[in-house]
Amino acid sequence: MDRVDRRSGRTPGQKLGGGSLGGSIHAVVDALGSVLEPGMSVDEAVRVNALAGARSLPERSAIVRRAVEADALDVVPGVYSLDSGRVELLG
Repeated sequence: MDRVDRRSGRTPGQKLGGGSLGGSIHAVVDALGSVLEPGMSVDEAVRVNALAGARSLPERSAIVRRAVEADALDVVPGVYSLDSGRVELLG
């Protein structure tokens, strides 16, 4: 039997689309725009979101940009698992 995410009610690998999405997920989908593809699994979309967020953070924050440029900070994308409590770094 597939595990069900406690927050989303979805199973790992469940496809996007074809249903009603609640909460603030619409803002996330709108922000990712052309990066998300129809039929992409929720897991894939989470990874794409983490990668896009890490790429855009230095563009959106002058403090972060300066720290990255000075080699004082690395922005590393990661995905937190509600089930395991672990973070998978996507580096």
